[in-house]
Amino acid sequence: MDAGCTQTIKLALQYDGSEGNQTTPDAVQSTLAGLQWQTYQVKAMTDPTDMPFEAVVVRPKGKAALPGVLFPHGGPHSAFPAAYSNLVAFQAAQGYAVIAVNFRGSTGFGEDSIQSLPGHISVNDVEDCIAALDHVIAEGVVDRDRVAVSGGSHGGFLTGNLLGRHADRFKAGLARNPVMDLSLMIHVSDIPDWCYVEAFGVQEAKRRMAARPAIEDLARFKEVSPISVLHQVKAPVLLLLGAKDRRVPLADGQQYGAALRAQGGTAKVIVFPEDTHALDRPQTEFETMINMISWLQQHI
Repeated sequence: MDAGCTQTIKLALQYDGSEGNQTTPDAVQSTLAGLQWQTYQVKAMTDPTDMPFEAVVVRPKGKAALPGVLFPHGGPHSAFPAAYSNLVAFQAAQGYAVIAVNFRGSTGFGEDSIQSLPGHISVNDVEDCIAALDHVIAEGVVDRDRVAVSGGSHGGFLTGNLLGRHADRFKAGLARNPVMDLSLMIHVSDIPDWCYVEAFGVQEAKRRMAARPAIEDLARFKEVSPISVLHQVKAPVLLLLGAKDRRVPLADGQQYGAALRAQGGTAKVIVFPEDTHALDRPQTEFETMINMISWLQQHI
C-alpha cells in the first residue's frame, strides 16, 4: 500500500463525527477539491439506434490518461445518481479514474430502457460496459493497458462476465457479494423470481417460474452466468462476501474463487461474518475500501 493511501487512511481515522464536531479536515477537503467528474453519453454497441446511456467518470484533475476502474452498478435496475460516494471518491483520490456505468436497464432513463435488459443479461449490460470503457479510452481519460473492473451484486455478475468474456481487457477484478452462478442462486436466494426475470425476460419468466426449476431453465441460468466463462479468466480476482447474505449465497462467491484457483488463477476471498448482502456495516465499509485499494495497487 503506497504512502498516499496510508495518508488518506490516517485522515479518515482523524475524523471526529461526534455531534457538534463534524468538521472535515483541511487535507480531506483539499483532496476532494482535487477531483473532477464528467458525464459521457455512450452509444450502445448491440443496438446503436437506441437512446445513448451514461457513463460518469470521477478522477483527479488533469489531462493524463489514468489507470481505470470500470464500475457497473448492482440491481440491475438501479442507477448511479448525482451523489457523493465514499468508495468512488476514495479510489479517485488514490489516482484512479472511476467509470460508473448506467448501462441500459438502469432506472431514470424510461421504461423502454428498463425493459430492454431482462432476457438479455450478460449481453446488453456487458457490451454497454465495454462501450463505455472504449469511449473514455478514446477520450484520453483512461489508460487502456491499466484497467480493473469492480462491482457488487449484479455489478459483481458483470465483473465476472467481463473478466471471462473480455479477458484481455482487464488486469484485475473486485467483486462484492457477486452473482456468479444463477443455477446455484435460484435454489437458496430470497428472490428466486429475479433469476427467472433477468435470465428469460418478464413474460417468459411468468410462464417458466417454478419452485423446482426445469433442467433447461438451469442450463439457461448457467449460460448467462460468469461461472460459464470462468475458464477464460486471466485476471486476479478479489471476492468480498457477507456470511449472512440471503440474496446471493455465500457459497456462490466461495465456489467461484475455489474454481478459479483450481485452474491456476488467483483469487482472494474475504468473508465478513456479520454482514448481509449490502456489506454496509461501518467497519466492513472501511475494510472493504482498504482491501480494494490494496488489490488495485498490487495488480494495476
